[in-house]
Amino acid sequence: MQNDLLAMKMTMELRGFAKSTERTYLAHLQRFQDFCDKPIHEAGYEEVRAFLHHAINVRNVSSAYVNSAYRAILSTIYAAGLRVSEAAHLKVSDIDSGNMRILVRQSKGHKDRCTILSQNNLLLLRQYWNSCRPIDWLFPGMPDTKPIAVRTIQSVFKQSLSAAGLGQNASVHSLRHSFATHLLNQGDDILQIKHLLGHADIQTTSLYLHLTHAQVLGLTSPLDHHNEEAQHD
Repeated sequence: MQNDLLAMKMTMELRGFAKSTERTYLAHLQRFQDFCDKPIHEAGYEEVRAFLHHAINVRNVSSAYVNSAYRAILSTIYAAGLRVSEAAHLKVSDIDSGNMRILVRQSKGHKDRCTILSQNNLLLLRQYWNSCRPIDWLFPGMPDTKPIAVRTIQSVFKQSLSAAGLGQNASVHSLRHSFATHLLNQGDDILQIKHLLGHADIQTTSLYLHLTHAQVLGLTSPLDHHNEEAQHD
């Protein structure tokens, strides 16, 4: 079991972490390992979830701190219009704050593309990075040499819906859908939206877009239109 802790210690030393930070992180990992009673690399989502629940309710750890990574993932999916698999496979180096864009590598169709990086999302990602210090994968899994599992993100989204008292009909993909719809509401061009979403066909993009409330209010039913013409005759 100590191999995982030694590997983590070596990684922190190579990255120049302060000794006090090393001790804190290793202590947290040791507690997690003791709680699971198994090597860290063998622990899965359910073990992490149980440990965090234990930490919040028994050890009074801040739930806001515990959930910082979940908030960062869901925010990034919405703010950049990503597929859940694309968010899971983001690397730290894909966040280009200098040009305010996110590089999406080998997305659907095996093509790279760039999408927008929101200022608010960047602030949230920086807070998350300062707390979790991911090395390669932006949202690492267990072990951190692998990306977070798509099913984990989907599960977290469902839990977020439940916590907010919302229905369970929505999926993580709803965040990407909302990204496209809200851009249209702002008056952005559908061809630009198509590029940001990584669609090969404009018809695919059009499926995401609905009439806004304001647009609906501005339309006249054909029945009313015909009645108006009859009144003028």
